[in-house]
Amino acid sequence: MVLQVCVSSLLATMLVYYSLSCRAQTVLQQAEFCQTSLPNQPRPTFFSVDRYQSGGYQLRNSAGDNIAIQENSSIAVRLRAPLVLRPGLKVVGSFTYYDEDFEFVSEEASPSFTGALHNKALRSLNASFYVVKPFRSDWFLINRLQTSLSGDFNQPSEQGYLNYSLASVLGWRKSENTVLGAGLFYGRDFDGGSLVPLLAYQHSFNDRWSIDALLPVQTAVQYYSANQKNVLKAGVQLNGPEYNIALNYAAAAANQYVFERSEVRWSVSEQREIHDWVWLRLEAGVNTPLGTNWQATSEGLNEANSYTFDTSFYTMFSLVLVAPRKLFNQAH
Repeated sequence: MVLQVCVSSLLATMLVYYSLSCRAQTVLQQAEFCQTSLPNQPRPTFFSVDRYQSGGYQLRNSAGDNIAIQENSSIAVRLRAPLVLRPGLKVVGSFTYYDEDFEFVSEEASPSFTGALHNKALRSLNASFYVVKPFRSDWFLINRLQTSLSGDFNQPSEQGYLNYSLASVLGWRKSENTVLGAGLFYGRDFDGGSLVPLLAYQHSFNDRWSIDALLPVQTAVQYYSANQKNVLKAGVQLNGPEYNIALNYAAAAANQYVFERSEVRWSVSEQREIHDWVWLRLEAGVNTPLGTNWQATSEGLNEANSYTFDTSFYTMFSLVLVAPRKLFNQAH
């Protein structure tokens, strides 16, 4: 669901720019602002293109129909940039374009569902703004506002395509290598509003190994090579896009539907430097389904079906641009 995607994107950007940590401070250093970066972490990403590929699995609806999915693919383009960089205030903007496509072997089963999704681009545009406020202590506060437009955009929608969310996390540097955080997330999507508590944990075991977690959404273990040219990760996260679809079906007026799915994604990835600020990443993993919903929202329509996806394997290839080493070292 959009809720899960929003929280996942919150974690990703927080960890890229301002990890939930501060350098250990003595009593004499308490007058200085808390520093929001861990030592021995990969350089931040400012641009990436992800190509996702899966297929060869099935889903079943509540009527007992089996629907074969030949291919499920997507492309995501992300741009992240610091807008304000001051000792006592940091603001980062993140902008993402996401395009997902389904290709079914047959469109005969559940025709409204397959007709709406078969070879039709489902798009999402979102903009996020992160405000990081370090205090003159071992505490800091991260606030995030995100707005997104999600759907097929083929017809005017009575319900609209807009979602938004607000999140706030208060972080505490427990020790030099351990950070704890707690906060709240509020998301407004097509199903209404949701309020979710968040727990954050980050720990560096040594110069190479670390763990990052934002519960109940994501946990990842990372290895950063000694030559700083290779990053290995293994993790698990909740994933779940949601789209508002206006569909001309059976010669009727544009009918409104909501398509949402949720899954647990288990992944391993390797990111390798090609040339200073140009990196490539290869990721592979397994999607374990939690639930899928296809529900009519137009007045007078009563169609609502629950769909169950099979467990599926996926691969993802990414081009990643990071901060140039010279500029990054000068800034640190």
